[in-house]
Amino acid sequence: SSRFGSSRAGAEAHAAVAKAHRGAPGSPRYSGMQLFLRTLEGDTAVVQVGPDATGAAVLGSAAGPGVGLAFGGVSVGAGQPLSDVPGLQDGSTMHLVPRLAGGGDGTEAMGKKNKKSHGLCIRCG
Repeated sequence: SSRFGSSRAGAEAHAAVAKAHRGAPGSPRYSGMQLFLRTLEGDTAVVQVGPDATGAAVLGSAAGPGVGLAFGGVSVGAGQPLSDVPGLQDGSTMHLVPRLAGGGDGTEAMGKKNKKSHGLCIRCG
């Protein structure tokens, strides 16, 4: 895996790697769709997937606990078929993203301190 910058030279290097690894349709090297996978460290890996592949196929051994997959700002589930991801095509770059703990304890805390409960007194307006 190699590292590509966001400069023009980086884009040309990205295209050269894609052309070298892809092969022509119908050739023995061609096996569906080629995707680029940007890791949490910033490295880019080339992943070959079939037409019926899911998010789990892209994650492969790169998936550790607390790691997910995203494309175009949208989370891609492990069981989600890649054909259902809008805009995903051959040569697209998917990103490994950290899964963050969320939720809360279920209490409604936002906006309670300064919320007006009625309009009868001067203080509550």
